Amino acid sequence: MTLNNFILILIFAIVIFATITSFSRIKLFLLKTFYSKYNYRYINAYKKYTNKNPHGYCIKDEFVFHILEFLKKNESYESYTTDKAIIFNDIEYFTTYQELVKKKVKPICFNSYFLNKRYDVKIIGYRDSMFNSSMRVLFYFIDDVFFMGEYVIKETSDNKIERISKIIHEKYLGRNNRVGVKGNFYIDGLDNSKMYFTNTGFSLIIKYFSNNDNTIKAKIDNICGEYNGIIKNFEKQK
Repeated sequence: MTLNNFILILIFAIVIFATITSFSRIKLFLLKTFYSKYNYRYINAYKKYTNKNPHGYCIKDEFVFHILEFLKKNESYESYTTDKAIIFNDIEYFTTYQELVKKKVKPICFNSYFLNKRYDVKIIGYRDSMFNSSMRVLFYFIDDVFFMGEYVIKETSDNKIERISKIIHEKYLGRNNRVGVKGNFYIDGLDNSKMYFTNTGFSLIIKYFSNNDNTIKAKIDNICGEYNGIIKNFEKQK
């Protein structure tokens, strides 16, 4: 191979590389401009071209794992009923995604999925403090409608879990009795609002969920229909 041929091949390779790089950057710019950096189209394209996530992950496993406890209640856990509505973070269920982000600062994490090739699922997370504890506050949306929230508290000492559990019991059940430190229980509230409280050993998880909208309920059922195998395994582990 002559020197001239080598130079021509090198120039051709550089041009091809520059074209591909420019195309990916242009595509990312257009997706970000038209859909925003929090849209699944932009996020998926960013991962494809960079092998990175543009945002920190709120969750790292399947979305369905985070709603199963409400769909298939663990009968071994305590279950209570209250005549009060169970509200998450003073945000009404079925608030839109756009309404929420107007009230919040920049998120610390974000997940976006396009499930069943038709449902836009978002999880957006913020840092907050409650019960004298630092925590992550996660909001779950289907097609930009809020239906579930989650507090993730890293401190899992028995004293902390028992104190938070007792506060929640007193708020919704009006009970002043001592609450077990294990802290696994459900509370069913007004208008199909629900709470799930559990200590995983790594984090204290408090989830809030509403099953009071038939459209959202149908979408969740359709999404979970794709995970029947996972759900059956989940039931076996109870």
